[in-house]
Amino acid sequence: MGNSTPLADLMVVSPSGRMLLVDVKGVATKTCWLVSRKVTRDGLFYVFAFVPNGTQNQFFIMTHAGVNEAIHDGPMPDVRWNDLKSNENAWHLLPE
Repeated sequence: MGNSTPLADLMVVSPSGRMLLVDVKGVATKTCWLVSRKVTRDGLFYVFAFVPNGTQNQFFIMTHAGVNEAIHDGPMPDVRWNDLKSNENAWHLLPE
């Protein structure tokens, strides 16, 4: 869907044929992920990627509702490491 589409980065069809949207957020250092709150949408999922140099990548999967709950409001809304710990490799949240 590219950078010109603010809702999501990917449009995906699950193995069962369900259409879903995936927004991917990535960082290379242990900072926060900048994420703005949006009206909750069913079928929208987030993958937060930690992609450091020289060590293993980590992925955190969340529903859109979960992300909206985790956002810390402020001048630069964000989701922080502690908000994601329980969602590491939570690929089961994605529909089959």
